[in-house]
Amino acid sequence: MFTTLSKVQNAHKGPIWSCTWVPAQAATLPSFVATGSVDETVSLWDPESFNKVHDAKTRSAGGLAINSIVASADGKRIITSSLDNQITVLSVGGATATLESNGDSLVDEAASKQKDDSTPAVRKSAQGDYTVALTATHKIAAGPAESWTVCLSPCGTQIASGTPAGNVNIWQIPPAGAPGSVVEITDKRTINVSNRLVLSVAWSSDGTLIAAGMENGSIALYNIERGQPLPTINDAHSGPVRTVAFSPDSSTLLTGSDDGTLVLHDVNVGSKISTFTGHTSWVLSAAFQPHTDTIKSPNQFISSSADGSVRVWDAQGSSLHVSNTASKNTDSGGCLFSFKEHTDQVWAVSWDPTTCRRAVSVGDDGAIVFYKIN
Repeated sequence: MFTTLSKVQNAHKGPIWSCTWVPAQAATLPSFVATGSVDETVSLWDPESFNKVHDAKTRSAGGLAINSIVASADGKRIITSSLDNQITVLSVGGATATLESNGDSLVDEAASKQKDDSTPAVRKSAQGDYTVALTATHKIAAGPAESWTVCLSPCGTQIASGTPAGNVNIWQIPPAGAPGSVVEITDKRTINVSNRLVLSVAWSSDGTLIAAGMENGSIALYNIERGQPLPTINDAHSGPVRTVAFSPDSSTLLTGSDDGTLVLHDVNVGSKISTFTGHTSWVLSAAFQPHTDTIKSPNQFISSSADGSVRVWDAQGSSLHVSNTASKNTDSGGCLFSFKEHTDQVWAVSWDPTTCRRAVSVGDDGAIVFYKIN
């Protein structure tokens, strides 16, 4: 039911702080996993062969660690943010290809043919033959600490980022420029949601709400359609809120904190639904199982922590706790499985949006771990 599919050691030349599952582009490109690292690169990975298929620098030498990454719903854009206060929009381009093969994997051979970050090479995988390349199309020069975390609107045309002054900046992505050019985004709308540092942001799937997690443990909600703030959830956590995520139907908000807990909140009334305990250190990332045609009412979510574990939870609170480390179950309920594949803190997790049966995690140990979750 819960299985580790593969662990890629030394996936980057440094800790990996962010990951996202990039949806397939119909009849053009398969799905990928994108990772962002302290080594300043974005890498694309084939989730079938677990091989790297592309590397790209988001900026020239002298940049800093990539700390946040997100993909658009159509798989055509990847947004990254880095510690040098830059937000970059990358276009995911490529096409299916015809490739003669002797039956062996051509990933390594293709990688050797990739002369630079912009030169696509033919790749062969279980998902088919294709070329893929990442190209920077837009950039944002954000203010100090204003690019710690980013999220993307469901339509993929707006970027939200939190600021240390308690604001959320909304950036409108304009049309791309001429081939080879990078358009600077300056169209910004600023929403004040608090007077505290914003550590995490999320956009609801229906496009109406933005949630922001604060360093003082509070949660701010803002109706972006009406231009109105919702009541702040002041007692959400007793520590900084490092991750926020909406349920697929946008009715529930999942939050994770340095206090080691995950909390489900009713968005409509701003009240707690339930609290989940079990992590023994900061909760760094959490995500709901996506909605698909086969999973119409998903009730699972996944989380990662500075304690080195990745956990799968039942949002309804029922427990079927199994641990691949045979550790004692000290959870409050709802934990379905606990993975301990990483050797250091696990910064990010992401679901496969197509099958909803796979997930991926990355951490300070430089490893990428792929999971099968039924």
